[in-house]
Amino acid sequence: MQPLLVMLPFLLAAAAALETPMPDSDAPAREASDPKLASATSRFALDLYGELRRREGNVFCSPLSITTALAMTSAGARGETAEQMNRTLHLDRLGPQAHADLGLWIDSLRASIKDAQQQPGEKDQALQEAGLWMANAVWIDEREKLVPDFVALLDRSFRSKARAVDFAHAAAAARETINRWVEDQTRDKIKDLLKPSVVTSDTVVVLTSAIYFKGYWAHPFSAQATQDDDFRPAKGDPVRVKMMNQTTRLPYFEGEAFQTLELPYKDGSLAMVVLLPKQADGLEALEASLSVENLDSWLAGLKSSRVKVSLPRFTSTVEAELKDVLTKLGMPLAFQGGADFSGITGSRDFAISAVVHKAFVEVEEKGTEAAAATAVVGVRSSAFAAKEIVFRADHPFLYLIRDTKTGAILFMGRLSRP
Repeated sequence: MQPLLVMLPFLLAAAAALETPMPDSDAPAREASDPKLASATSRFALDLYGELRRREGNVFCSPLSITTALAMTSAGARGETAEQMNRTLHLDRLGPQAHADLGLWIDSLRASIKDAQQQPGEKDQALQEAGLWMANAVWIDEREKLVPDFVALLDRSFRSKARAVDFAHAAAAARETINRWVEDQTRDKIKDLLKPSVVTSDTVVVLTSAIYFKGYWAHPFSAQATQDDDFRPAKGDPVRVKMMNQTTRLPYFEGEAFQTLELPYKDGSLAMVVLLPKQADGLEALEASLSVENLDSWLAGLKSSRVKVSLPRFTSTVEAELKDVLTKLGMPLAFQGGADFSGITGSRDFAISAVVHKAFVEVEEKGTEAAAATAVVGVRSSAFAAKEIVFRADHPFLYLIRDTKTGAILFMGRLSRP
């Protein structure tokens, strides 16, 4: 079996089912098929993957969770900070209502996904629990006040509630509160999202977005057909894995150097797309060719075909700090002391110190379980200026003793050897 690239753009990057209805809003919701918003989120997803793919090992993330957390943050950005963030997220051409439209568009996507991953009358409790959920929150230091318009936008468009915590005097407790919330929203799949060093007494605000998915294959694999088999990495010896096997009709497209297979979930609204290079060392070239236009073309070429499928059963958890990635993608100012997020608290007293992301996926015979969470952490701008200075006198130096009032030098010397 050759190495494969698992893409979930239509599972975690292009759809979100929420647990409760969206609050009433005067603004009309964007349709789930809105081509401009779909294009913007897809372009950011592939830009993001283009940077993450340079890392060693497995890669897995939720572009939708990352987009949501950053969009909530950029809604409070102003000036050049906002311009850089919106260009990076590809929201810059969507007009002044881009953030509101994005949040409402996500809710429209939810509405477009059929509730029946569970079928009417389904007695299997596991199948009843299938679905896709998303939750957002803003955690603000209790001494700060959020701008009312910012609170209203996040509540109306992202269903994100503001919660006060004590970062200044109880940073550890605040971090634990946020981490517990993430665990609850991801059904315990994402734990310890924020490490102790990320949340400090200088933290002003944390914006979080969590997503959870559980889906069952429209054509499940038989556990009896799963066998021990070789998975051939691009480098190194083969790895023994549990290989799932089945032969059935599935949407399929074959390019010159790769194969594309779509594995639909039970209700047909969501699907996993697998892009498989024909050569064991062909993944890098395939990744380099990824673009919205190419992906659209490949998926447009899918045709129902009888396919003998072999897919490894696997579980993966991947963590990523996205500051460097997002800086390369074009939003460095957000991470500097001169950042302007005055639309969040009314003052320019903080910048982003970290964008933390963690994602989990398990693929097995019955289906897929996946979860992810993103946290954007804002700290006081003074924390950026207070860099630790190192003075290590471990080599020869000059020294003197002087009167600080008159400047008179009383003693002076050089230490060549202690």
